[in-house]
Amino acid sequence: MTQYCGIIITETDLYVSVVKRIQNKIKVLDRYVYKRSKSLISDLSAIHSKNKNIPTIYSLAYTEIPQLIFNKTCSSNPLQDAWKQRDKLVSAKDNRYTYQFILPTIDNQEWSYMVGISQSNISQLQCAEKQNHMEIEVVSYWPVPLLDLHQKHNKPILLLIENNNIVTGYLCIGTVIVSTISWNRNTETPENMLQRLLEESPIRLIDSFEVQAYLSDETYLLWKDTITQYGEVNTSNINDVINHFTYRWNNDVYMDAAAGLSYYLARSDVQAEEEK
Repeated sequence: MTQYCGIIITETDLYVSVVKRIQNKIKVLDRYVYKRSKSLISDLSAIHSKNKNIPTIYSLAYTEIPQLIFNKTCSSNPLQDAWKQRDKLVSAKDNRYTYQFILPTIDNQEWSYMVGISQSNISQLQCAEKQNHMEIEVVSYWPVPLLDLHQKHNKPILLLIENNNIVTGYLCIGTVIVSTISWNRNTETPENMLQRLLEESPIRLIDSFEVQAYLSDETYLLWKDTITQYGEVNTSNINDVINHFTYRWNNDVYMDAAAGLSYYLARSDVQAEEEK
């Protein structure tokens, strides 16, 4: 039976989540942290060797911040325009990114959403896939895997992630990051930051949003009332994962992201079979 492995790549560690599916349910098999060496290819080989006797599909993502370009389409041929923009970005003399795009429709308006991931990171994964005979199905980008913990979201999500005392907010509709903002805790309240986020967002939110927060205990206390006001996404218990709660890592942002990668693969496989 195929199993699905999500791996989040940080500068120092690999966060690994391995799952399989039983009918339409997902079961967590293992979650662990692997300390990185100087060679990512060797590290992924060591992880893959644990799965060598079982067919395994992989999804990976770096925590490096990607290049995101989100624009409203206005022409009669947005697909052609998007390809032209991508070609222009890729051919730029100082370009260091590999770009992909989609044309999502949000509130009856079509948008161009371009994502750039470091070329060197992509090259490393391609080498690892070839040398280790791995099947890498998806290369995602930060912090989208956190959105894949749940099967779907009924409202936009505000991801709040604290790293080195800096809180960054990502306003997401589906898996599209429409706006990113940093909180200046010295000059603004959480409410001030959210107001600024909504004012700067290219999408006008008619409905409210929910908050998915990864904050230190100290910072969470400052945000608690605001988060309660908007509503918090429950990541402790995921409906279609039969033992997610048992494998919780105390709200660890990287392990949650690794779980999201593996859940996405398992759900995609279920959907593919249902569509046959």
